[in-house]
Amino acid sequence: MTAGTSNTVTVHFLGLISPPILLLTIPALVVAAVAVWRRRATDSAVALAWFAGTWLPFAALSLFWLRTSYLYYMVIVMPGIYLAVASLLTRPGWLARWALPPFVALLLAAAVLSYPFLPLPQISFW
Repeated sequence: MTAGTSNTVTVHFLGLISPPILLLTIPALVVAAVAVWRRRATDSAVALAWFAGTWLPFAALSLFWLRTSYLYYMVIVMPGIYLAVASLLTRPGWLARWALPPFVALLLAAAVLSYPFLPLPQISFW
């Protein structure tokens, strides 16, 4: 490298919550609430309590006191959502065996596209 030049690497980083997880969040929370109501499912109760205890304060602050919310606030909320989605996907009879591998493939694809492990090659058309 010569003096006065620099070598920089551009990484396309998207800070977002995994779309496949978000797709199943509301159905998973509803199924968890029904499971708790009907049979006192412990894993579903933990998922709902975690979600409600961490997300509702942020929602209240945003709605009533017009406080700005940031994406990183969801870091503490996501374990409850992950537990609810995992409970939904492993519920006997709810999801056919053939649907789980494509969902895992979607999760992996979203992880690779959102959080690149290698820098993208520089393509210049000019």
